[in-house]
Amino acid sequence: VFLAVPPDAVVEAYSQVPASVPVVTDTASVKGTVMSRIGDDRFVGGHPMAGKESGGLGAAEASLFLGAYWLLCPGGPSAVETLSSVVRSIGAKPLIMSAEEHDRHVALLSHLPHLLALHLLDLSGALPFPEVAAGSWRDLTRVAAADPALWIQILRANAPAVADAAETLGRRLQQDAGRLRAGDTGGLERLFEARDRRGGS
Repeated sequence: VFLAVPPDAVVEAYSQVPASVPVVTDTASVKGTVMSRIGDDRFVGGHPMAGKESGGLGAAEASLFLGAYWLLCPGGPSAVETLSSVVRSIGAKPLIMSAEEHDRHVALLSHLPHLLALHLLDLSGALPFPEVAAGSWRDLTRVAAADPALWIQILRANAPAVADAAETLGRRLQQDAGRLRAGDTGGLERLFEARDRRGGS
C-alpha cells in the first residue's frame, strides 16, 4: 500500500491500513517525523525524487519516475526488498538511507530551493518592472507554484535541517556580499567550479 498523503496525514493513514497488508510505504518528503512515529517492520519510508509544482490528475505523467531516485528509509529487511523491487519495476532507482540522512539531504536539495524561490518572488515585488524576468528567473522560481499548505507542512516537519541549510547559505551569501563590495571576485570564480557537480541535468 502506498500512502500518497501530506506529511501530517501519514501516521493517521497508516493506522487505517489492515494488518494483513505485508508492506506499506509513504511518499512524503520528510522522513524523521514519520519514521519516529511508525515503528512497524512492514513500513518503509519512501520518497520519490520526482516531484512537480502542479498537482491533480491533470498533471499526471506516465514517465515521471523513469530514472528518478526513490529514497527508502528501512523498516524490516523483507519489506525493503519487496518495495525496492516494485520501485525498479516502474523505472525508478531505489536508494536506501536513514531518516536523518534523508531529511538532511532533501533540506538542501529540495526544501531550501523552495524557500529561496519564494524569497526571490517576494523580493521582486519591489521592482518597477518585474515582468522583464527571463529564463534564469523562471528556472529559479518554478517550484514556488507548488501548493502552499503542503509546503508549510513540509518546512515545519523538517524545520531543523532546513534551518541549518538556510543558515549555512546565509553565511555564504554574506561572505559573497562582502567580497563584491570589496571588488574581490576570486572567491566567486572558485565557486563556479561547483557547477561540474550538476552533471548533465
